[in-house]
Amino acid sequence: MDSTKLKSLIAEVDEEMRPLLEMKASLSRQLMKAESEDFIRANKITKSNVQHCDGDDLPHFGIIHEFGEWCEKFSDKPWCCWNGTLYQTSEIIRGRIARDAPGRYEDLPTEEPS
Repeated sequence: MDSTKLKSLIAEVDEEMRPLLEMKASLSRQLMKAESEDFIRANKITKSNVQHCDGDDLPHFGIIHEFGEWCEKFSDKPWCCWNGTLYQTSEIIRGRIARDAPGRYEDLPTEEPS
């Protein structure tokens, strides 16, 4: 088989796979959101117990280590948010960061649970 024919066959397969790849991407996004919400619920995380790394009343933190040092001195919140991901503040203070932390700030409920 020559290269032109192979390129044509690859293009056909790509076209046939497109809907499945789009479905997989959508399902992966849904799974990420569900895992984040499960993590938030299991750990009873609320916006009020999360220290954000940015804001008008905070200094700029270039690296997470600086944010951890600041949290140790000034924050009493058990959770913190770095680049949209939720971490235990105690872990950030110790310089640890989970690679696959599932919680995302954007998935926190807008209202505090009763």
